[in-house]
Amino acid sequence: MSSVQRLQLGPDAAPIQQGRSSHGRWRAAVQPAGQAPSAPGASDVTLNMIQDADRLAFALAEGPAAALVGERLADLLWTRAPDGDDWPAPVHGWLTDGDTFAGAPDGLTGFVAGRLERNIAGGRIYLAWLGMTGVRLIDRTRSLVDLDLAVLPDEGWTPAGQIEPPVATLHAHHGALYGLERLFVFSTGARPIGSDLPDLPQAELQHALEDWAAEAGRGLAIFDLQLNPLLIEPDRVAVRYRWTSPDTCTLTWDPVEHATGYRVEESPTPAFDEIALLAELTDQRQVQYRLSPPVNSQRYYRVVPINRGVAGTPGEPLAVTPLGLSAPVMEPVRWAVDGGYTLRWSPVAQATGYEIETAPSAAFEPHESAIVYRGEVSEAHLPPDTPPQSFFRVRAINALYAPHAPSDWSRPQQAPARLDTPVFTQVSGRKLAWTPVPGARQYAVHVTPRDQDEGQGDDYFTPETSCGVAGQPAIYRVRALRTPDDARTASEWSEAVTISPPGHAAPTGESRFLAPLMAGAALVALILGAALGAAGLNVYRDHKATAPPTLIPQARLDETATAAARGVEHATAVVQLGAQNTALSGTLQAAIDAEETRAHIPTLTPSYTPDATGTLAAAFDAGLTATAARWTETPTPSITPDATETLAAAFDAGLTATAARWTDTPTPSITPPPGACIARVRDDRIAIVRSAPGPAGVALARLAEPLVVLEQATAGSDTWLRVWLGEQERDGWILARVVSLAPPGCLRDLAGGD
Repeated sequence: MSSVQRLQLGPDAAPIQQGRSSHGRWRAAVQPAGQAPSAPGASDVTLNMIQDADRLAFALAEGPAAALVGERLADLLWTRAPDGDDWPAPVHGWLTDGDTFAGAPDGLTGFVAGRLERNIAGGRIYLAWLGMTGVRLIDRTRSLVDLDLAVLPDEGWTPAGQIEPPVATLHAHHGALYGLERLFVFSTGARPIGSDLPDLPQAELQHALEDWAAEAGRGLAIFDLQLNPLLIEPDRVAVRYRWTSPDTCTLTWDPVEHATGYRVEESPTPAFDEIALLAELTDQRQVQYRLSPPVNSQRYYRVVPINRGVAGTPGEPLAVTPLGLSAPVMEPVRWAVDGGYTLRWSPVAQATGYEIETAPSAAFEPHESAIVYRGEVSEAHLPPDTPPQSFFRVRAINALYAPHAPSDWSRPQQAPARLDTPVFTQVSGRKLAWTPVPGARQYAVHVTPRDQDEGQGDDYFTPETSCGVAGQPAIYRVRALRTPDDARTASEWSEAVTISPPGHAAPTGESRFLAPLMAGAALVALILGAALGAAGLNVYRDHKATAPPTLIPQARLDETATAAARGVEHATAVVQLGAQNTALSGTLQAAIDAEETRAHIPTLTPSYTPDATGTLAAAFDAGLTATAARWTETPTPSITPDATETLAAAFDAGLTATAARWTDTPTPSITPPPGACIARVRDDRIAIVRSAPGPAGVALARLAEPLVVLEQATAGSDTWLRVWLGEQERDGWILARVVSLAPPGCLRDLAGGD
């Protein structure tokens, strides 16, 4: 039991008393009045206080019966626990009991009394006053608490009439102690310093009491209590737990109000007769604790909330039971690189290991099932001799805390029966390539010559994902194998591809397809010929190419020369007509300007020679007229173009000059000469293949590149086109510069170039 401290201050007490307790820091003083009172006993002022660690009661009284009222009222509040619902009924009943104050001095007596309790949640404060207004409460926000301070004149208590005047009531306040910061009361004589009491230090308060008491007719008394923060008992904590790893359990709880920390305790019994402290968490944000419970014995755990060292009610005991494991989720079974199987599943955080069971059917009959894997990782590899189409399932285990309670089995997954089918990724005249197949260690390539049935072909085995191409047209298929003799798990044959190596002609159907494409190429050449002829011919001349045999008749060459001469003639006539129009317009403008000049010159006889007042325009027009008179007329243009020849005329003349060196070949030979180039059209390309003598090779030229048709001729049932391709280099081959388009689908190099 805590010790009880009593304090009683009267007129003969020391000026200021001060101290510190569980309720807070306090100071009290009683200062006698310096002037004689007008009535006997009117200057009596007393202060009584009783406190321990849980309660504090006080009474400040002034008047003739101040000493008696202050002492007995303080004892009443200390010994009797007031009922908050009917407060201040206990004080009112005590004041109106005449037997209690028999023999008390007559006269009005005022008082301020109160009781503080800290031993219940939130604390309590009870105040009552009569005939005095010197009571103040300040909360933690430094604001005054609203109190009933309206006191009637001549209000007080007398032993004979009790409460005066009869209409007066006992003033009171009660509420929670939590949230309050300061309580101070003062007598009527100390009212001048009452408002400043919280801010007055000790020395200044002493001087203020002495100064005001020297001129006052009543004694001065003060009581100032600066309250300690109330430590409210925290609410009870509700604890949960979960397994976060195979050997770790985590206790969790929600934060509670007024808790500044938590204490985690362990006990072998739910009554917590033996308590072991596991952790003292001093941060209110720490609301979880990890531990590893004993493996072979049961333990109980609880959490105690703490508010600044004051422990709250402990939570309910919690027993950590063996963890329940969730079933893993198995992925589809896949082939391994070595031809076996790879099994994967979702990991379970609380598991120390896993077990895989296999069976020939999804029913997993006990006599057919077998455990094929036990391990800690969530992946397993089965060897190549594992039977295909077997069923597999997995479960989680915890050998430490749930050795006899594994999880449920996962949903079964069946192993694949055959490897995946390869897919060709590269098909050319020299090489075949396909996608690698998981689990395949060999690939079978089936080669069938074009003119044979598929069953007559041969199989070629290779561990690589590519192979070469035979020297003759053939059809190719490929499939994946685990081993050459394991046809049961082999993949399906891939789609067939047909390859014709370089130097072999395309099939008839392909030629029929190429004919319309070559006709389109000729049409493109006709459209682009005019724009590219001059540039192409100059390149041809610069390289001094030998003039190839020509298929163009001489009559066509003569028509070309006549058209070139006519173009020159027309160009000269256009130039002459423009000069004549310029001269005519200049002369007419000069006459108009001269007429306007004469109208504005203030002379009676205008001079034919422009004077200083002549305009610049007139002089310029006269100069133009003189220049135009020097033009000469050429009625008959010369066949030979002069410096005014147009680009078209020069090009036509160049064609004529070149054509003069060509020789007419009335009947071209279908068979190309030695060293010539044969070309075929496929898709959007012209493929020119050099024939013997010389090594075989391929060069390509797109139809979208410059293609000019110089001549078209018919020999029997064949149509020939003379085409200009320009000079290009592709992969070390020089394309023919001038070629002829042979019967549908072929180009022949007549220049003999490489």
